[in-house]
This record gives sequence, C-alpha cells and structure tokens, in this order.
Amino acid sequence: MAVLEALVHLDKQDIPEDYVLMAIELGSDVQIRYTDVVTAFSESTQALHPMIVVPSVVVPRERNYVLYPEVRGLNVAVAWTESFRFDPRLFPLASNK
Repeated sequence: MAVLEALVHLDKQDIPEDYVLMAIELGSDVQIRYTDVVTAFSESTQALHPMIVVPSVVVPRERNYVLYPEVRGLNVAVAWTESFRFDPRLFPLASNK
C-alpha cells in the first residue's frame, strides 16, 4: 500500500531513486490510534500517539500506519530492509527512471 500511496501523492519526476522497503515489529505495548486523515495530522493527535492508523487513499478498506518516533512509547524494531526501485515501465517518458 505504501508504494501505491507514493505514486498517488507524488509527481512522478519527484519520486526519489533511493527508496528502501522496511519491515518493523511492534512491541505489544505500542499505543495505536485509529482515526481519519484530518484528525491524524492534527498537532494534538501527533503529539500524543506514537502510531496512527488512517484509511488508505488508494483502497479505503486498507490502512496506512503513520509512525511518530519522537513520541514516547514507540516500541518498534526493524525486522529487515531492502532496496526498492519503481518499475521503469511506470515512467515511460522519464529518461532516468
């Protein structure tokens, strides 16, 4: 979902070439706030919740997880990372993508 969200929200020429996929493992004590997009990005919500879950713009039934590492209580560990590049067929007119 995150890849689709990036394609929806960014102009294709602005998509960086150094994306990294990452899997994280949440601690059982992480406080998760399920909310709508408007509430999720309010300063009061961001200040209080280390992880917010909002409906996807692409597939509303799916969810996006927004992490705020500066908020106390975000207990996560990186499980793995790997390089990621968008398939060049998505950018037929771009010469460097």
